[in-house]
Amino acid sequence: MIGRDASWEYYATPGLGKRTIFPMLKAGVENFTEDHFRQVKLLFNGVYYFRHENWLPYVTAGAGAYFVRQLFDNAPDPDSETRGGLNFGVGTEYSLGGGASVKGELRWDIVSQPTGFPDATGVSLTFGYKRFF
Repeated sequence: MIGRDASWEYYATPGLGKRTIFPMLKAGVENFTEDHFRQVKLLFNGVYYFRHENWLPYVTAGAGAYFVRQLFDNAPDPDSETRGGLNFGVGTEYSLGGGASVKGELRWDIVSQPTGFPDATGVSLTFGYKRFF
């Protein structure tokens, strides 16, 4: 599964920041290869950075809203639902100079699960390009 992320970060100090993330993905439902669910998230995180030359490793934690919609192959799709959740992650950035960097992040999302609905908890691996303004 492949998703897309958009994020905004603000650095309060050189080692501490906050960010808003808006990721979207379409994941399979366990044991049902033809069924999927779409997840759109609105996450708010704190980020703590450790600088080491051109590398900028970090840890992150936060909470957010998870908008989940089941998509069935041979049946009508039910209404979407909003769930709460927490997330924790680690990552690193490498400065390319000139206000740009490349980054990688591993994030674990723990999402509430109403009875009878698929579990939206999961792990995300993100790679990207970052531009500083």
